[in-house]
Amino acid sequence: MGKAVAKIDLDALKKLLRNKGQSFLKLPNVRSVGIGYKKSQGKATSRLCIQFSVDKKITGPAAIRKLGSRQIPKILIDDEGRRIPTDILERSYRVSYTEIAGKVIDPVPGNGKATETRRKAQNPVFPGISIGNSKGTAGTLGAIVYGNDGTPYVLSNWHVLQGSDGRIGDDVSQPGPYDDSDVDENRIGKLVKSHLGIAGDCALASIEGREFDPAFFELGYCPTKIAVVDLGDPVMKSGRTSGITYGRVTRTDVTVKVDYGGSAGKALVHGFEIGPDENKPSANGELTMGGDSGSIWLIDNPADPGIAVGLHFASESEGSPASEHAVACYIDKVLEKLEVGFFPPK
Repeated sequence: MGKAVAKIDLDALKKLLRNKGQSFLKLPNVRSVGIGYKKSQGKATSRLCIQFSVDKKITGPAAIRKLGSRQIPKILIDDEGRRIPTDILERSYRVSYTEIAGKVIDPVPGNGKATETRRKAQNPVFPGISIGNSKGTAGTLGAIVYGNDGTPYVLSNWHVLQGSDGRIGDDVSQPGPYDDSDVDENRIGKLVKSHLGIAGDCALASIEGREFDPAFFELGYCPTKIAVVDLGDPVMKSGRTSGITYGRVTRTDVTVKVDYGGSAGKALVHGFEIGPDENKPSANGELTMGGDSGSIWLIDNPADPGIAVGLHFASESEGSPASEHAVACYIDKVLEKLEVGFFPPK
């Protein structure tokens, strides 16, 4: 008989994810795998487990085989013989950026002036406002970052600043074309570096002909440090569409399979999952909305503001606001991959 799971620590769960968990992402109906608290009757318990998300739960061996898949076991055995419980969530994701294409998104209730500011050209530019590839729509300017030589750049997502039809050297507009189609007048710079893969969905654009302010819009402070989140951590973000919203980390070490369409197709991106913070609901009940892609997730701690933890890149495809979730790349991995930092070199 295998060992009990009670003594399992996060390192052991992470190792199991690498060795066995991520192989399930090859199945057609599995969309993500990560670490979370096992749910019972819809509520999280204190028991850690490996959590899978699927587009739709399917029961019965025949139905699963018809889909070309196989059943996810209730228990996984690690290399030391310990029995690790699993959990299956009905949840899938799409990039927030594509949700705004071809339709109008209403302003966040009670936040009209802020919404107008976020969607207009700004000088100086600052985190939390609209930006996008000149051939795209609109996402969020996540942060001002600096190269090793001190050069400032705009940080956002690959699918915001590049996308399947883009390439290095493309013009980038602020605001994004969805918010103002005069891309020549609104040019802020060009796409200089990007990455789509396990390390993140991330990209950099140059800043040309405009000033910049690194403080997050409506928050008033800059990034002060970076951290890695734990389950249950309170977080917040400043996004182009939904403004300031608050959440809680619901899963860590999540690998998500997202369909980016076009030449990019389906890609695996690593990060963590955020659910709504029931104690701090947004005005319209939305954690994130289309156009929030590229937002920086920060630890929600007024006593120590500015701790950056993630780069928002996708939201739950379906479901009510009460059950919606978002996923973010780990900010340390993003900065390392793009070879930039939040602070200019001394």
